[in-house]
Amino acid sequence: MGQKIENKREEIPSLNGLRAFAITIVFIYHYYFYSGYTAANNNSFLQAFIDMLHHFEVNLFFILSGFLISMALWKEWSDNGKIRYLDFFLKRNYRLLPVYYLFITISYFINRVSYSMSQKWIATKQLSVPNTLMALNVMVSTDNGLRNAWADFVFIGNYWKGPNIHTWFLSITEQFYFIFPFFADLFCSSGIFYKAMYPLVFVSDSWNIKNHYLSQSRFFWNGL
Repeated sequence: MGQKIENKREEIPSLNGLRAFAITIVFIYHYYFYSGYTAANNNSFLQAFIDMLHHFEVNLFFILSGFLISMALWKEWSDNGKIRYLDFFLKRNYRLLPVYYLFITISYFINRVSYSMSQKWIATKQLSVPNTLMALNVMVSTDNGLRNAWADFVFIGNYWKGPNIHTWFLSITEQFYFIFPFFADLFCSSGIFYKAMYPLVFVSDSWNIKNHYLSQSRFFWNGL
């Protein structure tokens, strides 16, 4: 019972509201995106506003994640005088990673079958011109994705576009889990590192990594 009460006190209800807001924007944006109504092809104020909110909610997820993980690491360091890296990583991945690897493995073979079927359809030459073009498009995009499928297995799918482009979010999160605890440990134990955080904040805001999303290096935003 005491443990339940303690967990209840550590929860920040207002952050749940921010999460709900961000999730709502995700659904709204993707509805308009897949309906063909985006700021890129529609000049209405509403579509431009939705496009702006989309970038806001993505950053909001990272900021919330960075804040909560930083607080958890700070609490552990305060209680134990150190950060147990292996415990931290396993605690956040022991349920996620088995399902994730199962998904990307099955997805790889499905895309491989799709690629082979597209080749056969084109080889028969019995398709209409529109269907042939569609099959070619599927074959080319699938081939490009399969070439980079390895990136999802090592959590760098945000730099190499594989068959499952939505795994970019988890790739960034796992990069954060791998590296940030070491920064947090230095931050907590070293006054010199605390001073070094100021130029690091500047670099993280100005360093523009050109991956296939053309976004800033959101990796560093997590913990700052």
